[in-house]
Amino acid sequence: MVIDADAHVVEPWDMWEEWIDPSMRKQAPRRASDSWGMDRLMVESRLLPVPEGRGRAPRRVMSEAGLAEYRADVTRSQDVSARVRRMDHEGIDTAVLLPSQGLAVGAVRDPELATAMAMAYNDWIRDHCARAAGRLVPVAVVPRQDAAMAVDVVRRAHESGFRAVLMGPNPVLGRTLDDRYNYPVWREIERRGLAVVVHEGTGFAPGATAGVDRFESGICSHLVSHPVEQMLAVTSFVLGGVLANFPRLRVGFMEAGCGWLPYWLDRMDAHHRELGWEVPWLTMPPSEYFRRQCFVSCEAQDPFVATVIERVGADVLLFSTDFPHADHSMTGSVKAVLAREDIPAGALEGILGGNCLRLLGAGEPR
Repeated sequence: MVIDADAHVVEPWDMWEEWIDPSMRKQAPRRASDSWGMDRLMVESRLLPVPEGRGRAPRRVMSEAGLAEYRADVTRSQDVSARVRRMDHEGIDTAVLLPSQGLAVGAVRDPELATAMAMAYNDWIRDHCARAAGRLVPVAVVPRQDAAMAVDVVRRAHESGFRAVLMGPNPVLGRTLDDRYNYPVWREIERRGLAVVVHEGTGFAPGATAGVDRFESGICSHLVSHPVEQMLAVTSFVLGGVLANFPRLRVGFMEAGCGWLPYWLDRMDAHHRELGWEVPWLTMPPSEYFRRQCFVSCEAQDPFVATVIERVGADVLLFSTDFPHADHSMTGSVKAVLAREDIPAGALEGILGGNCLRLLGAGEPR
């Protein structure tokens, strides 16, 4: 079985007003254009992803020649039948669907609005994926603005059949992932056996994205935000004690490549050897917590897959395409993985699908 562990849907612009609780409809995100004529979400009187200033999102991530293909892929992503036909053509059996506009939930200041947006998206994506006869796996968005509300969203997602929940790596209202305020949320996710998917979105967390305060170009913001935020998220989960306190939690880190992982785990292990007294809740090296509970996505041409296999292990790797986002390509991706000479034959089954099944709680534990 081939599973795309990090695919996306590009939500229709009117989804929010149609699916949000009627009491919040006046505050629902709406389509708006920035000064460059690009469509954005207007939420709480702000455009997201941010189009101007430090930490802004790229204004375009493809050439003019690629724009038509990207628009066609977006249309396919919104049409379940068209997406499934494209998956069949590429040899992909199942796709785990993550949001695009839904990444904005973490940037919302009002906890009630953030919760209403999460519930609206979750209801919509569940309905969307239900048309695909099991080929599409929806991931529920969980807001972190209010822990009690988040617990309720997790409960509702589990009871609705979701197998995974999504959170951004960025601080929300100043609270990092390992803040004890979030412990009731981790406890509920672990109790219900759901996977956690961590995914950055450039420009969706203005003022709360590491490093991008130094840059006013989209290229630099995008370059920095994905890997740096994922490294910090791993730090929160491991050194911050989330994995130690919730040993049955399963976490996947998406869309930052995998090359950063061996370096970061090695650096954490070295710091633990020298300064481990500062994290007494860790009873084994940081890298062992990652191996026990975590996964990382990689695209077909990622040049560091062999390094991760050698230094961390093949069973942490998840094949992904990022379809239909334009910074990666689904075309020929499965064939490219199968043709790689640096991936041992015994590792292919896990990377292409078995590891994702374990993340989702449907495969044999490590």
